[in-house]
Amino acid sequence: MDIEGIDWNRLWSEALARTTSAFTTPAQWTGAAGIHRHWTGPDDYMDRLLALINPRPDWSVLDVGAGAGAFSLPAAARFQRVTALDLSSGALEVLAERARLAGLANIKTVHLAWEEAVIGRDVPLHDVVAASRSFTMEDARGALAKMDRAARRRVYLTWRACPRPLDRQVSELLGRPYQEYPSYIYLYNILYQIGIQANVGFLSHVLQVRYPDLETALTHWRLKMGGLSPREEETLAASLPRILKPDHQGGWSAEPIPMRWALLWWSKEPADA
Repeated sequence: MDIEGIDWNRLWSEALARTTSAFTTPAQWTGAAGIHRHWTGPDDYMDRLLALINPRPDWSVLDVGAGAGAFSLPAAARFQRVTALDLSSGALEVLAERARLAGLANIKTVHLAWEEAVIGRDVPLHDVVAASRSFTMEDARGALAKMDRAARRRVYLTWRACPRPLDRQVSELLGRPYQEYPSYIYLYNILYQIGIQANVGFLSHVLQVRYPDLETALTHWRLKMGGLSPREEETLAASLPRILKPDHQGGWSAEPIPMRWALLWWSKEPADA
């Protein structure tokens, strides 16, 4: 087989379409926006990612797929200017409110899908373009090439390098077939085919999934599964007290999940100082 002739973009698109228990539509992201602000406990993933980026205080960053601000909010303390772009208006409203409460005035939100954004019209060039755990674009080749065009200095992308045991458990509980997201290796090969030789590293951390109550947990999984039948709803509601355990904060938590993310990044500067 001629590996140069493999259509990695088509393979990515097909694998992404098969992925189960995934947020893919604006309605899903909007519905989950309020949940995502507190559904995970603290970990050091974002601190480590920002330390690797090591921005200068006069730099700007474009956060592609910003959601409710998991990257944009901590990045605002390290960058002069943050543009948070997302296809969900509900998620951006949560982000803006969180920024207001934190006293952060250097974040601008842009309500657009990345596929629809035009560089120079909808968003200007930024020193850094980042997509942290958010790369679900069907046309990966086009999305990656646009990220490269939007960056003056560097591009950073983190994507999956490990399975999702909790998602598999819920899918099997409901009797649904389960399919993982396509891994980072698709994206690495697409980058290679468009002439970008990306650096590859890995970030590992322990994910603490928690909910303030079982009803919120049920709502989250209802959205993530793209809806539940009455029988599935009954099954999951009865099973959640076994899947989750009461925690010391008065909520419900899953067993800690070891996570591993691939970090793909490249510099557009001749000598990266």
